[in-house]
Amino acid sequence: MLGKSFEDTLRIAHNSAAVTRMELEIVGNINGRGKLTYSHPPFIREQTVDLQGSINKTIITDWYDESCLIKYEPKDSLVSGEIKINYIVY
Repeated sequence: MLGKSFEDTLRIAHNSAAVTRMELEIVGNINGRGKLTYSHPPFIREQTVDLQGSINKTIITDWYDESCLIKYEPKDSLVSGEIKINYIVY
């Protein structure tokens, strides 16, 4: 359903240690163009990833929270396809 905008907050199931790193794996295929943004609380500074065609992207960054807000927006009027997002913190 990449023709519509959506947002979700990804959370870890349990925390056994302090979080210091995050991996966001994005895989899939988009016919058209889309934009994915992600941020940690308080959700003020967002990072943007442009999505188009075949996608196999991994973002590794410093992270200090158990949750991650993601927002997706289509950039074209007719966007289709599917993406899968894996959220890993350590």
